[in-house]
Amino acid sequence: MSEKRALVSVEGETSTYITVEITGDDDLLFAGQDLGKLPQEIFKDADYEYWLRVKARDKDKVLLSLIQDLY
Repeated sequence: MSEKRALVSVEGETSTYITVEITGDDDLLFAGQDLGKLPQEIFKDADYEYWLRVKARDKDKVLLSLIQDLY
């Protein structure tokens, strides 16, 4: 399994952290966490976590599309 890579790390009243990794199943996994003011106001909890899993069969298409859009 590969290590997680940080995509977003923003600190403030509401801090946001998003990582990406290729899982042991060869899926692409994006995981995020928002901490602080906004989750507290919306969910009455200090943090909010979320995930997006791209199955291995679609991973290369998603990665290629991201590379084309960003570069």
